[in-house]
Amino acid sequence: MLGFDPEAGPPRFEKFFGRLCPETRTESENCFGKAIAEKADFETDYRIVHPNGDVKDIHAVGHPVCDEAGHLVEIRGHGYRYY
Repeated sequence: MLGFDPEAGPPRFEKFFGRLCPETRTESENCFGKAIAEKADFETDYRIVHPNGDVKDIHAVGHPVCDEAGHLVEIRGHGYRYY
């Protein structure tokens, strides 16, 4: 859905944010940044631009996962593509 190689694992945030449409990038970066800082669930809409130029509208729901010491280790979530 996001156009990344699933065998390579989740993309780093920089690579992910590089695919966001400029008009949704700042809002999405703020949403993800707040979720990371507060270790809070989030829900957002954004637009991805694939290398071939295709644009996909995405609705995402995420949940930060912390280790026993309370450090963020990953964000689990789901993205739903709008049709």
